[in-house]
Amino acid sequence: MEQKNLGWAYYREYYKGLIHEEIEGKIKMSGGSVEAQKMFKNGYPLRYQGEYLDLLHERLRKSANAMIEGQIAGRGILSGVGIKHNMGLLNELVMGFTFDFTTGMPFIAGSSLKGALRAHCERNTPTILQPLLENEQHPFTQKQFVDLLFEGKDTRNPKAPRWLSTYEQCHFIGAAPAVDVLLGTDIITPHQHPLKKPTPLPFLKMQAGGHFQFYFYLSAHVTSFFPADQLLDCFAQMLTRYGLGAKTNYDFGRIDQATWEKF
Repeated sequence: MEQKNLGWAYYREYYKGLIHEEIEGKIKMSGGSVEAQKMFKNGYPLRYQGEYLDLLHERLRKSANAMIEGQIAGRGILSGVGIKHNMGLLNELVMGFTFDFTTGMPFIAGSSLKGALRAHCERNTPTILQPLLENEQHPFTQKQFVDLLFEGKDTRNPKAPRWLSTYEQCHFIGAAPAVDVLLGTDIITPHQHPLKKPTPLPFLKMQAGGHFQFYFYLSAHVTSFFPADQLLDCFAQMLTRYGLGAKTNYDFGRIDQATWEKF
């Protein structure tokens, strides 16, 4: 199968040759690239893009010193559903999707990974955070832990908080699928009223069964308080318990069998 930038195919080629028609006072859309529409509708194995996927992982890995890998579970993973992808075509995929700009590969931005883990750390998760916070040599409260890890700010002394330099902070690099992931489609049918017809919303997703890799840079400063092994255990537990990405209430964004490595 021809290699192409999937992001370009989804957002530009998908609507190539779009025709605007006015029928009975309403604008109707038709046309678009049948090839691109079929490619996403019928499922697309990322192994066809193995070279580009390797380039994405190589770039993420250069900035990282640790990685968590897990298997996609539930109904798959969504990312970027808030991006506009809706021109009014019949049976079009109506929600956006995040693709890396350079390689065109699906990915999760570091800011999204950081936001998800921060939200999980701010939850009432004493069983997960307890091994990190119960440190007699360096005691932290849950709020102080969140400030240090996600704000880059040491607030143990409230009268003189200290901002960490970029070299002292931890960085959430991003996440990308492994070569065994398949792009596919799904649909949700929200009801505006229990007695009215649902509104079907077809969209693109990464299907369950493949693997996903999450990249981190754990600084020497932060790991002097919290050992890297314990931090990675904490992140892995949160990803498997709470998931990440959009529509987790619909069983998307679920991760199983998370393992980690340092490099």
